[in-house]
Amino acid sequence: RGRGAARLDVGIVAFATARNDPCEKAAIGRLREAVELGADLIGAVPAFSSEPFAALDAILDLAETTRRPVDLHLDEHLDPAAMLAGRLCESVIARGLQGRVTLSHGCVLSALEPKEVTALASRLATADITVIALPQTNLFLQDRDGPTPRMRGIAPVLELMRAGVRVRLGTDNVRDWFFPFGDGDMLETGYLAVL
Repeated sequence: RGRGAARLDVGIVAFATARNDPCEKAAIGRLREAVELGADLIGAVPAFSSEPFAALDAILDLAETTRRPVDLHLDEHLDPAAMLAGRLCESVIARGLQGRVTLSHGCVLSALEPKEVTALASRLATADITVIALPQTNLFLQDRDGPTPRMRGIAPVLELMRAGVRVRLGTDNVRDWFFPFGDGDMLETGYLAVL
């Protein structure tokens, strides 16, 4: 209700966490109930599931039947062999969900060869999937197991934009377990994305 209220849209996401695996019928039931109670979107981190591909399909099936947009925190790692983005493109098109899916993180794209990035960016554009790059969180988290991180893990914004993908920037985490810094300042997010 403050001065910025007219400039903000707040959406409620029925989000599948590590304790609500979309592969389980009861978990999908809880998400469906959240939608019935007024959730605006459906979201998940498929990597939290024991079966990431099945979890991805279950979330997209629910989005199709409930006609809700989807917020997926996907491919927040640097292992191309474990990438789900290609499967997401195929699944979105098969279900007619173009324009209704957001992929947050996409860190693995930074670990692909340039030709692979170009090809995947084209597929993301065809599926009309929006990609949200999260510079603060991913600069902090990616490749942190060694002494000095070398793989930075930020989605390749320029290549995505050149392919026609809608790209957004976000913070995802502010002073929490995943990112213990920041204050949600989007100018800082923009600054880090430019760097």
